[in-house]
Amino acid sequence: MESSIKETDRKTKGSDMESESDIKHLKKEKRNHVFKKFKDSEGNFEKALTTHVPAMLSFYEATHLRVHGEDILEQALVFTSSHLKSMMPSLSDFFREQVMLALNQPICMSLPRVDARRIISIYQKYDTRDKVVLKFAKLDFNLLQKEYSGSTFVKDWFKDYVSGFRWWRDLEFLTKYPFARDRLVESYFWSLSVYFEPKFAMARRMLAKIIALATIIDEIYDVYGSYDELRCFTHVIESSDSGRSAIDQLSSYMRLCYLAILDVYSEMEEELAKKGKTYRLYYAKNEMKKLIRAYFDEAKWYHSDYSVPTFEEYIKVSLVSSGYMMVATISLVGIEDNLMNKYIMDWVTKEPLVVKASTVIARLMDDIAGHEFEQEKGHEPSTVECLMTQNGTSKEEVILELQKLVNDAWEDVNKQCLSPTDVLVLILVRVLNLVRVIDLLYKDGDTKDQVLGVSKQFQTSVERETGKKLKSIRTNNSGEYSGPFDKYCKHQAKLLNSFWGEAFLIVAHVINLSLIVYLQSDVPNRVWYGNDVFYDHLRVFGCKAFVHVSKDERSKLDAKTRHCICVKYGLDEFGYKIYDPIEKKLARSCDIVLWRIKLLKILTKRRS
Repeated sequence: MESSIKETDRKTKGSDMESESDIKHLKKEKRNHVFKKFKDSEGNFEKALTTHVPAMLSFYEATHLRVHGEDILEQALVFTSSHLKSMMPSLSDFFREQVMLALNQPICMSLPRVDARRIISIYQKYDTRDKVVLKFAKLDFNLLQKEYSGSTFVKDWFKDYVSGFRWWRDLEFLTKYPFARDRLVESYFWSLSVYFEPKFAMARRMLAKIIALATIIDEIYDVYGSYDELRCFTHVIESSDSGRSAIDQLSSYMRLCYLAILDVYSEMEEELAKKGKTYRLYYAKNEMKKLIRAYFDEAKWYHSDYSVPTFEEYIKVSLVSSGYMMVATISLVGIEDNLMNKYIMDWVTKEPLVVKASTVIARLMDDIAGHEFEQEKGHEPSTVECLMTQNGTSKEEVILELQKLVNDAWEDVNKQCLSPTDVLVLILVRVLNLVRVIDLLYKDGDTKDQVLGVSKQFQTSVERETGKKLKSIRTNNSGEYSGPFDKYCKHQAKLLNSFWGEAFLIVAHVINLSLIVYLQSDVPNRVWYGNDVFYDHLRVFGCKAFVHVSKDERSKLDAKTRHCICVKYGLDEFGYKIYDPIEKKLARSCDIVLWRIKLLKILTKRRS
């Protein structure tokens, strides 16, 4: 009887699988039937389509939702993209902008909230627009913008970011790991892109910290750690519940990173315990262990005489070292939703099709974009080098081949997202948003010469949107922000070259009067000199100064003060250093009155 039950169950499951397969086949046939209507009797797409730009754009967007086996959509992609490119010179500015944006990034690959403003501004110019749809779209956008800018959400998000910034600053990674890139802001951008909704605050906070930590660990394995140090660190991480007792096994500089990992996961455990979700911690820890093991496997290639690995050898390891699998799991760990359960955590860690495909996209797009930059820094080979060495082909040919693999992976993503059967769309969207961030960041490459142009566009857009001027830029300690970009920043500062030295001295002085964590929250000046610290002499650099003119230097009708500018604090008996814009001279004075106002324009004007 038992064997009969098993046989019946097997047949039933087989029948269900056949039914499901039939349904999917039917859906595909229907889709193919729809697009066949656009072909003429000779099997070519109708030329009449090329005269209607909106129709071509819609057709082009639809082709990016194709899955494997939809040859007609492959043909349609070639047809629409080639014609849209050829049409661009003759198009109006309105349509040319749409075509350029669509060819660069189709809607299904874009982050909805990042793209919403652009799409609304385009749609409202159409004569055939639906006014009700447009009104609801603007209302939705404005409501969310208001929630971001004036509600508890922005306070909570800013509080989370400030808390994260202080956590990052207190770790002193940038001081003790000067080789590492500072990617905290980028980490918060990733987390906000995955879930913009206010209710996912805890999930955003967890994800941002894990991404920031993973970038530091990646730098240690890539460019700094010796083989023995990395082997020991990997062993400690993989050891179950080794905790703080294992810290003595590590090199001194690695202890900081190890303690940071322990603290972040301890904080994660506390947050999950409050929600009764501590079972998720196991998945979070396990994915981090897998990531670090992959980092070590890559380091073996770098630290040995082993030749460039084959593409198959490399991709097996690098898909894990891309971090996407780990980030996909962490993105679900902090979600506060009753629909989240152990089944979903098991699902994501078993690497379903959508996760595997997204990982391929992440790995290959990263390698295509950052291949040359990574090689300049002496990192291990990428998929580009592996294929060039293995096949004896040029870089251009390899990149075309990798882009084809990326397109194939998008078809796998579409397959699972268009017909979700294992998990809810709520879960799939988080995984999908992660790969959309990849597409946004790496679509146009990752080369240094693009940073300046993109930054200028961003600055113009933000200043026009907010009506405020950009005050400062936080860089990630990488090489992109040098050369032309550095000159542009100095030009934007508009400070005369002769005053930069005084400005740096002011900065150093303020730092020496600030609380420093590694001095047990004490002040450097007090620790070094053993004297009390005072702050009443501090003023804004470049503020207005009225200097007293002695009787010997003026007549009865002359003014008793001279209008100058403060450029250095008075730290001794000679008083403040001032700049006289009339005489164009620097002087010192104790008999002075300073105004607490912003930097005067006289310091930023070029001399004629």
